[in-house]
Amino acid sequence: EDDNSNSSDQSSFDDGEESDEDSDSSSDREVSQKSMGEAEPSEFQCLRRYEECLPERETVVTRVEEIKTRELAIINNQIPPEMSSIAHMSKVEYDSHGRPIWEFVVYGGCDETLFKFRIDVRPSTIPGAGLGAFMTYLGSLHLDPKLRAINSRVIQRRRPHIPKTTNLITFRRQDGQLGTLKLTGEDVHGNDNNLYWPDTMLPLKASFEIPGRKRPAECDVHIVGDHIHDDPEFSAMKNRGDTNVKRVGHLEALLPSDYYPGKQAFELQSSIYVGRYGPLRRQDRKPESLFLCKSFIFQYEPSGYCFQVGEEIADEVQIVDIMDDATGLNHAAALKSLPTYVNEVGHDLSRLQNVFISDYEDRSIEYNFVLPDNQKLKVGDCTELLTNYYSAYERNRQRHGYGRANLYEGKRGDDHLASYIKDRLRERSDTLNVVTTIDLFQMVDVWESLRENVCKPIQKLLKRFLESGDSPLSNLQLVGLRRVF
Repeated sequence: EDDNSNSSDQSSFDDGEESDEDSDSSSDREVSQKSMGEAEPSEFQCLRRYEECLPERETVVTRVEEIKTRELAIINNQIPPEMSSIAHMSKVEYDSHGRPIWEFVVYGGCDETLFKFRIDVRPSTIPGAGLGAFMTYLGSLHLDPKLRAINSRVIQRRRPHIPKTTNLITFRRQDGQLGTLKLTGEDVHGNDNNLYWPDTMLPLKASFEIPGRKRPAECDVHIVGDHIHDDPEFSAMKNRGDTNVKRVGHLEALLPSDYYPGKQAFELQSSIYVGRYGPLRRQDRKPESLFLCKSFIFQYEPSGYCFQVGEEIADEVQIVDIMDDATGLNHAAALKSLPTYVNEVGHDLSRLQNVFISDYEDRSIEYNFVLPDNQKLKVGDCTELLTNYYSAYERNRQRHGYGRANLYEGKRGDDHLASYIKDRLRERSDTLNVVTTIDLFQMVDVWESLRENVCKPIQKLLKRFLESGDSPLSNLQLVGLRRVF
């Protein structure tokens, strides 16, 4: 299975090999094996007696064609080039429920055509998946033919060039973690910060022989002279109209009024940046030991919304967690982020993956939309954004009833009480194994964090409830308060 960052890498604490267990005694056998031959726990004995009293279940009919795990068509380093978005022609709004609605304009073709899209949140087409993110194609904007001809001639005299000043600078913050710094400013990168440079401005490489040296010396040659880099056509196009109006296009010389609406289908094999999944806040970055304990406290609900990244934190595996420490549910910033609502294809081969995940600089998770092969979007077409978490997400699929074991082996989801109790007991045993392996200093850090970020907020709400009977405490918070003690 794919082990890199374009899957929700929970293998370090999900133990994906256990995800195909049945809802019968196979789970008990595995726990028994983990306890190294010890007697079956009393909880499982009670659960077995409970299951014997249940009515007989219907026979599971296996489908003719067994589902196979879909393989990645595109991996991280094969994601097509990202289209450029135009910030001043885009906007983000929120509906009455506080969910994001993003209308944006992107470009990436050689003809300067712009494409308009909208991404909003609505009920998912996947049964039981709740809300989903949907992308709607709103149409195209086309450049005036005369200006397109001039723009084409100008851009042919230029070359893409990325100065070293555009590179991100890595530094270490006071908390010991790495950060990045981007240089911004007027003409800080040269060529008015435009990445398409005139041929005359690009440095040339020269070499010459030096007596007594085997290899020739190399140096950069720059062409200098009065007005030698001037381009009259580009200057005329750049200086048109109000100079305070923000420009668009590869050369950043075109006005929004230079475009007229069209109905061209979108079929470019390029990627569109959807957004950062996480971290959205500094506290979203957690050591693995702290996250596993938090996930256990909130019934493993956070484990369905986390990622592992390459950078370590406090000498541990770093987990990106977008769940609130006091509620166990998505925090406010995550609810305003579109990637939070992107669902996955699971084992349904009729659904096409169109969102791919990348691990940006080993510290954050980014989502990109890629149009599936041999497909195109016409004006008004709407598609649900779907990614794939592969085997690392299998245990969460089983909890919601659409995992491989649910479909073919008769395993029940959390809506079945016996399966629910059995899975929780297994997760409790897994967490116990983790807690017993961390050292004293890690345990102190974990407990202090849980006390400050989980216990105190819940206790405050509980006190308010006992005094006035008015408190927004959820069942998950009450379970969390019980488990943390």
